[in-house]
Amino acid sequence: MEKLKIVTLFVLIAATSSSYAQSINNGLVFSVSPGVQLNGVSFGHKIKKYIPYVSFQMMNINSEFTRQGTRYDFNAGKIVSYNEKYTVKLNMSLPTIGLRYYFIEKEKLQAYGNINFSKVLFNGKVDDSTDPSINSQFQSAIENVKIYTGQVGVGAEYFMDKQFSVGGEFGVRYLRFKDHSSKNVTVTDPNTGQTVGAINSTATSVNVTPTYSKVSLNFYFGK
Repeated sequence: MEKLKIVTLFVLIAATSSSYAQSINNGLVFSVSPGVQLNGVSFGHKIKKYIPYVSFQMMNINSEFTRQGTRYDFNAGKIVSYNEKYTVKLNMSLPTIGLRYYFIEKEKLQAYGNINFSKVLFNGKVDDSTDPSINSQFQSAIENVKIYTGQVGVGAEYFMDKQFSVGGEFGVRYLRFKDHSSKNVTVTDPNTGQTVGAINSTATSVNVTPTYSKVSLNFYFGK
């Protein structure tokens, strides 16, 4: 279960890169950011020098682990063959809200600042041939996991003509992973035999702040 949480966390670091589409000067622009990253699409509308926008990305993770061979079974008291299978299916969505501000708007050059915030939503299923209860444990675990991301950056676009520009952006990405779990336990003092009920809890918090850079090709329609 802990391995699954770690894999999910680091996959999401790559997922916060995106392409975007937005409305500028009452026209639609479609922007593509090439490279090794997961791309999404966002839509917005320019109000003077501001562009509020929304975005939605999705990602599916399917993994399978199998193990087979021969071993000694202490319960059966003999050598047996075994075939074990473990699968994970995870669906994630990343709704985002953001704002761009253009502080330089020359004829061919436009410079801007960009900020956005996202919350990761996910659900999934786990199957383990050796543990039928693993999926119910997994469902309980992901209810306590909270993942938030955001980024702040600056960029610029150079217009080749009214319908096409080449842009670049650099900034800092922030990812926060929080997990909390608790369970009821019974604690016994071996010296006195006294037994008491208690609640044991575990909390995990991970913050990741990598920098990012990207190049974009922007196609404008309706300008």
